[in-house]
Amino acid sequence: MPMLGLGALASARDFHVGSLLVSPSRRFIEGPAGSAHLQPQAMLVFFCLAQHEGQVVPRHLLFDRCWGAAPVGDDSINQAISSVRHALMSVGADGLTIETVPRSGYRLVATTPGAAHPSQDYPPAVQRAYDCWRLGWPRPDVTEIAALADFLTDKPSDAGGWGVLALLLRKAAEYASAADCAEFVSRCEGAARHALRRDPQEPTARVALTGLTPLFGNWMAARAELSEVLESFPDHAPALHDFLFLEMATGRPSVALPITEQLLAEDHFAATYHYKAMYQLWTVGRLHEAEQMAARAMALWPRHPANWLARFWTLVGTSRADQALRLIADEDCRPTLPSATLASLERTAMLIAAREAGGTVDDDVIAHAAKAVEIASFGPANAVASLQTLCVLNAIDQAFEVAHGYYLGQGSAAVPLRWNVADPSVTDQYRRVTQLLFIPLAARMREDPRFLTLCDEIGLSAYWDHHGITPDFLAPSHSLHA
Repeated sequence: MPMLGLGALASARDFHVGSLLVSPSRRFIEGPAGSAHLQPQAMLVFFCLAQHEGQVVPRHLLFDRCWGAAPVGDDSINQAISSVRHALMSVGADGLTIETVPRSGYRLVATTPGAAHPSQDYPPAVQRAYDCWRLGWPRPDVTEIAALADFLTDKPSDAGGWGVLALLLRKAAEYASAADCAEFVSRCEGAARHALRRDPQEPTARVALTGLTPLFGNWMAARAELSEVLESFPDHAPALHDFLFLEMATGRPSVALPITEQLLAEDHFAATYHYKAMYQLWTVGRLHEAEQMAARAMALWPRHPANWLARFWTLVGTSRADQALRLIADEDCRPTLPSATLASLERTAMLIAAREAGGTVDDDVIAHAAKAVEIASFGPANAVASLQTLCVLNAIDQAFEVAHGYYLGQGSAAVPLRWNVADPSVTDQYRRVTQLLFIPLAARMREDPRFLTLCDEIGLSAYWDHHGITPDFLAPSHSLHA
């Protein structure tokens, strides 16, 4: 097929797709909630997808038709898709979505206008359990687990319901005490196996089992299984969620972001997507949109720990430490965290605010960095917070010390991977998370020669080589975003 080119937009007639009016010549779309303009390349991509509505358009075809022989890489198409998805969401294009078809391309799909998230046909007991997963509060949802298990007692053939039970039990295992964790793991495996005996392809059970194994060091197997699920169920939200989480954990937030935006377009009120979107938008340099996402998340779930902490670090990391201090001071919109954790976060923000005001804080920074290394040994959540603190303080030697303790169990900063009362339960605490290595806070670490050595030691380099992929920070078009 010939290249579309900007001339094709100028001569194209306005048309309707789903609930949208699309004007290619004006690079303008209008939906129930308003209108938006698209950049030329984004409109070309959208126009191409609209011409093949309902069909998968391979990535290579999008490159050929929208860029021709121009020397561009994956980031260009990822950015264009992300821009279109954001525009669709902003104009209220309910029932119109761009699906990512793993290892293939994209598809523009018009479904029933006003459709809810994919769980809309669940019975109430299953829906309530699924909603617990969507909200992502850091605790075992024991009441809903018991209610769903009771509901399913006389429904052994409801493979989907058993899959949701497995998913919720997996979440419970991530946040349970040491005494309860093994039981939740066993019950999760049992529920998933039950679902798969009824339906060997049941996607939620497969995702639950895949995520039951800690992701750290298991990136290859997780990618293979999630890709297989998505080949058959390209819109499956838990599979897409875990896949974007994998992409973040392995250094490709630019690839994760379009998936997150797709999920948000289909399910506006899933809290578990919002904090991930904040980090991803910040990382790719779309700061205004990151701010909008943060405002939305804080308005909807002001005491959600993961969203609150994402807000805190995006403020501290974008020269707004004074606002971070006001965030901490607002007790009505603050999650319940250990006093030592709050004190450490407040001290970090105070030091950064003083530095931003031109103050001399070198001695105080040295003392606080030493304290952060000490706190890291309390547990995994503290190690994550300490690593972020050390990065924002530019204490890079200490940051590598904590990283080796957290990821490899080496040195005086070796981190126990079990929760204790001094360790805040915020996100998945019992599994080593690598996403924080690829956000702007860790830019100085990534510039250091020791970073690639760390990636070799924890197995990320082998993962990249095996799949023939390049993390964002090593991509030719990479640029650091503050």
